[in-house]
Amino acid sequence: MTVTFNNMVYGSFGCRAPAAPGIYNITSGTKAPVFGTGPGAYPPSGWTGLINQSYDDAYTIVQNIPFTFYHSGVASSNVYVESNSYLTYGAGSNNFSGLAANNPALPKFFLGAADNSYQRVSYVFSGTNYVRIRYEGTASTSGTVGAPNIVYEVTHFNPALFGGNNVIEVLVGKHARVSGGLFGSANNTTYYVSGTIAANQSYVFDGTATGNNHTLYAGYYISGTDY
Repeated sequence: MTVTFNNMVYGSFGCRAPAAPGIYNITSGTKAPVFGTGPGAYPPSGWTGLINQSYDDAYTIVQNIPFTFYHSGVASSNVYVESNSYLTYGAGSNNFSGLAANNPALPKFFLGAADNSYQRVSYVFSGTNYVRIRYEGTASTSGTVGAPNIVYEVTHFNPALFGGNNVIEVLVGKHARVSGGLFGSANNTTYYVSGTIAANQSYVFDGTATGNNHTLYAGYYISGTDY
């Protein structure tokens, strides 16, 4: 059975087939970050490295992704990766204090957001199917490269593979902001869904065609991928 509370789904219902069945599916189960729950190769073979030193209150950009991704009605071809463990669309943010549904005032995914830092960020495209981003950071304003206590890999999928829905998968390894870090999806002012992030867990955010609503599947991943 499944239990749904405030757009967050718990439990098991097998899989949800997208518009192109047999390619990718939202599937019950836990998947670990492919390149390790702790420090991994930088960059992984075939990936592009963006960050390889410690930064506080900063962001980097994964540019020109090979499809348009919508969050809160904003059409994006760039993903802004913030050191404070969140993603934004339309613009980047250095905000670290008072983080909330309305701060930063941008479409966003919080992934254990707090006054963190990052040391390594890399990404890879898989044709036009998806873009994967790996983050290694620290639950502090500085950290040592290659010794993270926050690790996640986020995959944005081409909406065409999910009937127009805007879907991301989050594979979490170590996470030292389980307590106190924000987790969820919000527009400029309001949460669509929020919860508590866990270490060594996987999640899927399933957004509508315009990204104006999201369902969060805890303990799920995307099956059918080549990673």
